[in-house]
Amino acid sequence: MNNAARSYRETQYDRHMEKLYKLHKGAYDYAINAGPHKWSRVHCPQRRERNLDFTSLCADYYKRETLIDAYSVPIMPVGHPSSWVVPSDIATRVVLNPKTKRQSGHPMEGRHPSFSERTTTQSCRRCGQP
Repeated sequence: MNNAARSYRETQYDRHMEKLYKLHKGAYDYAINAGPHKWSRVHCPQRRERNLDFTSLCADYYKRETLIDAYSVPIMPVGHPSSWVVPSDIATRVVLNPKTKRQSGHPMEGRHPSFSERTTTQSCRRCGQP
């Protein structure tokens, strides 16, 4: 059955299925009832093993043209803040830092190792002291 499933030509498929029928009728019936379109390359509804344009399987944002279009717009540097033209109504506004609150509790010292990290201490083989 493996040979029939991997056949690229229908004549090869038929020959292997005929051998399977002679060898084990129960396996043949099971394979036919399951539907050759599910397990056979020859009967697959998609166009496998044929000349396929692989760019049709790729999303647009991975294509070369999209990358070129993304960088086709010139990137203008911002420049020094003293050279910016800022409207007067915006320049007069006062912007303060956001009010933040310190977390309650004792601050953590060091860091907690992740689950996958091993925390081992070296010790003497004779006495067992670190």
